[in-house]
Amino acid sequence: MGLIFLFIIVQIIVAWIVVVVLNNKLKKELIEAALENLHANLSSATQGEVLVISVGEIDPQLRARIESIIKRKASAASVRFESDAGIKSGLIIHIGTIVLDFSLADRLKKLTP
Repeated sequence: MGLIFLFIIVQIIVAWIVVVVLNNKLKKELIEAALENLHANLSSATQGEVLVISVGEIDPQLRARIESIIKRKASAASVRFESDAGIKSGLIIHIGTIVLDFSLADRLKKLTP
């Protein structure tokens, strides 16, 4: 009985580790895709505000990358950061009327009928 219990505990731990690793990989993929699309959708004619929504506080390195892209591609634009736990992971970026939704919530919504 003890051996079976130990086996089950090990399986639970392994499954938890796999979920954590996959979640981190998915988060990185969503963010990189959002940044690529941000770069592609900005131009020198872009003015006004670029709104970046994330799950929580954006780490300083990512914040600096986003600000650098905007400053390089659209120097007249400003950037504002907000958080929304409802997006689950990734980023949503508003550039004027353009919405770049690279959130996990959006991806899950597209999978369900």
